[in-house]
Amino acid sequence: MNKMEVLTNVQSTVDENGTVSNRLKREELLGSGRIVTKGKGEDRPSRNVASTVGVLHETHEQLFQRGEKLSQLSERSADMANQANEFARLAKQLNEQQKSRWF
Repeated sequence: MNKMEVLTNVQSTVDENGTVSNRLKREELLGSGRIVTKGKGEDRPSRNVASTVGVLHETHEQLFQRGEKLSQLSERSADMANQANEFARLAKQLNEQQKSRWF
């Protein structure tokens, strides 16, 4: 947009105090906020929304699966820690038994 186009898009208003304010026409600068590209009988925003919803659904499902895997991993690591503690306890007990033998 060149300077001349900007100047034609300026909207001057005068408030009750006599102050003049210049505003750029929002819709002229930004448009309606919706980008429509014609193609194959369908407008692009609805296709983009459907695509975005699909991606969000996939991402949500993947996050759920990741949470499940992390939960399983946490349970397995807790089991391994318990087994390691039990092994250490038994090894210590066996070591004490072996100290009392004379051979």
